[in-house]
Order: sequence, then structure tokens, then C-alpha cells
Amino acid sequence: MDMEIGKIYKVRHSRKGVFSLKVKSFHEEWVVGEVYQGATRAMLPENVKLEGDPITVRKSFLTVIEEICFS
Repeated sequence: MDMEIGKIYKVRHSRKGVFSLKVKSFHEEWVVGEVYQGATRAMLPENVKLEGDPITVRKSFLTVIEEICFS
């Protein structure tokens, strides 16, 4: 599934776990967005991202679980 700017996706990141991501932009291999729901995992506590935090992740490390739609 191709991701679109402005949409929210529940994703599985191979290193950061499962969370919802609101996509802001793309740059080559990178997806720039915001953690919409949930939190990311990290080895260091200061690298954990919470709801509302900006995040940049490698597209190749992401699997889209579902697109989140709001009516």
C-alpha cells in the first residue's frame, strides 16, 4: 500500500514497534510524520516518541497494517 500525505496509518516498524503515524512528507527513503496514537519503542528512554511527537522513519522498515479513517 502506498502511503499518502495527510493520512493516518497504523504501522509496524521493525525497530520501533506498532503505532499510528500521520504522514507529513516523504524524502527518498524517509517518511516524516507525527506519532498520532501510541508510542514507539527504543533502546534509550530519550529516543521514545509519544503521541504528538515528530518522527522520521525509513520507509523500508515500515509495514502498513491499516489506514485509519475518520468519519
